[in-house]
Amino acid sequence: MNRVLCLSACLLLCLSACNASSDDDDDATAAPAVYVPECGPPMQGACDNEASIVRGTVRLGESLIGEDPEGDLIISLTHLRLGGGAGGGFFHAQTVIEDVDLSAGPVPFQLDMCSGGAMYSEENCEYNLIAVLDRNGNGSGAITPDDGEPTGRIGDLSVSCGGDAPCVDLVLDCTDGLDCVAFEDPSETCSCASDACESIYAACE
Repeated sequence: MNRVLCLSACLLLCLSACNASSDDDDDATAAPAVYVPECGPPMQGACDNEASIVRGTVRLGESLIGEDPEGDLIISLTHLRLGGGAGGGFFHAQTVIEDVDLSAGPVPFQLDMCSGGAMYSEENCEYNLIAVLDRNGNGSGAITPDDGEPTGRIGDLSVSCGGDAPCVDLVLDCTDGLDCVAFEDPSETCSCASDACESIYAACE
């Protein structure tokens, strides 16, 4: 009888150990949580249209965690199809957040597209959104970073007069200077949308 009880106890212990090992394996292979930016209500903009406000958060990419996380955050909106791709695109609007520390987590931002003039994507195609962590204070008003400065770029960003205000996750994952923002200029412009906006200029065809 004692031998049967001992065998039963051993089986229970083995099963428990196997289950624990399986749980550990599941934890180890589980996909990492996907970061979703939290954006507050759009601020008041020059066009009195919430859709013109580009919102989001800026954070360091995993490969740059541990690097110097402090500086001024320069966030620029540039045109994708108006030339200047070698320098990050044709400048449109910008905001600067001074003295940030990205080691404390993502930094929220809002940028008013209409501060550079109402040029909605329906008539003016896509935008680039570029963020540079200016560590040495020499980049005020600039789009392009110095070598070594954490930089991120989102291309193909639409700012529509009739849509929701964009909410984006802008990751600084490049430190290669100009190469972080440069792109090849598209050979064609975009087609004009059927629903027009009150843009001050139209680059579409």
